[in-house]
Amino acid sequence: MNYLIDKYPHVDPSLPSEDYHRSDPVSKSLLDALGKSYWHYEMTRKGLLEKKSNAFDIGTALHLSVLQPHLFDRQVVCGPPDRRGNRWKEVVERNPGKTVLIEEDYNEIFSLRQALADHPLAQRILGCSSKVEWSYFWQDSHTGIPCKCRPDLTIDPDGWFEEGVLVDLKVVAPDNGIPDRFAYYIEEYGYDIQAAFYLDGVRQVTEKPFSHFLFLVIEKETRLISLFHLPADHDYISGGRQRYVKRLYALREYLDNPPEYLGYPTVIQPVECRGWYKKALEGGELK
Repeated sequence: MNYLIDKYPHVDPSLPSEDYHRSDPVSKSLLDALGKSYWHYEMTRKGLLEKKSNAFDIGTALHLSVLQPHLFDRQVVCGPPDRRGNRWKEVVERNPGKTVLIEEDYNEIFSLRQALADHPLAQRILGCSSKVEWSYFWQDSHTGIPCKCRPDLTIDPDGWFEEGVLVDLKVVAPDNGIPDRFAYYIEEYGYDIQAAFYLDGVRQVTEKPFSHFLFLVIEKETRLISLFHLPADHDYISGGRQRYVKRLYALREYLDNPPEYLGYPTVIQPVECRGWYKKALEGGELK
């Protein structure tokens, strides 16, 4: 499926996930790839770097179970107790395009879902909007590049969130649902880019004052839940906007003047010590 320029700005409330991912505009995952190299961008755009991890599969399954339960049984399969031997291979081959989980992880999905149902604030958020997995398409105002996003939940401005909020459900490892640990996730995995990119895009498409991004975070195993709020004036939103705009400008340059070589820079590069290393060095704490 292709979305032409005359379709922007555009919102589609019922676009299937696979059609969304096949559409041409730039997504957050492509922005992540651009942050590495043009080679990563091209390979990601062509679907040649899709190596899904176990954590990714669990996140996908939980999203379906919580946000689109009518699709869960159709798209998620309980596999054998482990991935060893032919049993796992046979189940995967019999279910092309589906998410296959080992038995333990499959059962964990229901425990995570129940934990979310038991959490009063999480349940209120999950139950307050019918706009689940809506697809938004727009042209970036700086570069003219077509962009897209698909928030887990879009909550319109109302009495509770006067300026509107976008919600993203995240599954993290145990002990990473505390603020300073989740801040690492924001910086390392580009969640700041996601929040800014989504807010700017949805505002442009809807012409409504969406000014809040909310991460609904649940830990595997402990099933503890945290909620983290980024208002539109948060430093992470400003930083994420700076990062995604720079990447779109780099993409604009790449599209207008394709380089002969797509790999890492063909120059000798310096390597800077990371902050923690310098601090440990200065304190004589390196081991």
